[in-house]
Amino acid sequence: MESTAEVTFISVVQGTQILNSPGGASDRMNARLMFSVTYAGATHRGGTVELNQPYGTPADGAPFECTGITLPASMPRRLRHDDLCAAAESYYRSQIGSSGAAFRVGGASNVKMEGNIVIAHRSFPVRIAEDEAGW
Repeated sequence: MESTAEVTFISVVQGTQILNSPGGASDRMNARLMFSVTYAGATHRGGTVELNQPYGTPADGAPFECTGITLPASMPRRLRHDDLCAAAESYYRSQIGSSGAAFRVGGASNVKMEGNIVIAHRSFPVRIAEDEAGW
């Protein structure tokens, strides 16, 4: 039986988001998500993961790049990379909207935003990495 941990995302901090650039060529987003991990009865705080929307791709459905993963220092085991990234993307889209609507400015073009914060807790089961790729 695979062991799992509960990852609880706590907040999204917007890095840079460029919207409605000419032809969409420069549209992009990056954000840092903060999380804790509950495993074997203990909660480990201080985890982060970065999500990046590649340049020129639409926010509504294009897969994000999942980078910059830092597990809480006290976490004794690694998490499955694919599970953690899927949970991070699901959390981000549930808080921001599939098209980044929470951080949008209507009727403007070539808008750059950064530093916005959304705080909301949402938990996901994430498998513990045994021999698979993990963080």
